[in-house]
Amino acid sequence: MTNVTATLAGICCDLARAPLPEDVTTRSVQAIDAVLTRAGRRDRVGWIDVAHLVFGSANASSRVFDGWSLAAATPVERTLALAMAAAPLSSDEAQFDERVAAVTVPAALVAALIGSGSGEMLIRAVAIGHEVGLRAVEALGETHVQRGWDVVGTAGRLAATVGASLAVGLDAEQLRSALGFACTTAAGLRVADGPLRAWGSGKSAVDSLESAILALNGLE
Repeated sequence: MTNVTATLAGICCDLARAPLPEDVTTRSVQAIDAVLTRAGRRDRVGWIDVAHLVFGSANASSRVFDGWSLAAATPVERTLALAMAAAPLSSDEAQFDERVAAVTVPAALVAALIGSGSGEMLIRAVAIGHEVGLRAVEALGETHVQRGWDVVGTAGRLAATVGASLAVGLDAEQLRSALGFACTTAAGLRVADGPLRAWGSGKSAVDSLESAILALNGLE
């Protein structure tokens, strides 16, 4: 498992330094826009509040998201709230692409802010993380879902960890550690729906961000 994780980490870091095809970049930008737009359209939080939630503006509105002051939100709280707001609540398992993006984008976006990453690096991180997640879904196969697992808690968690790790600037060895942390927290049941499904997305994004932060601070 260690060798497989190290290989994956190395490939992801190599891709982060290589030119990305224009269509890949475009899809990544569209995924980021779709996640933020979906979060902003929820009755629970307005578009401006989403921007304040993510960027921690000193002039953030006084609105509260589930009991949290947007201006005072920690990175973990921002990630959780944004991922929950962006989570597709449909139980349609055919939405793998959309659901993986909904955990990858929040984790990568907040990680980029922590690491003062560029917009270009964020786009790359989301693109690579999303691809890892979709390939993991394919590798796990239909039996993974049939056994009751929710792909957001397994493949989505790997995708978000790659996205957050690259956005915060981890090297291959640090990314290997982050992926190891993420794998130990993989969880989520397919039967979850509605608010519980949103919570699962939020938890996957948060665990992924925390995995990247732990690796960034030297935990192996």
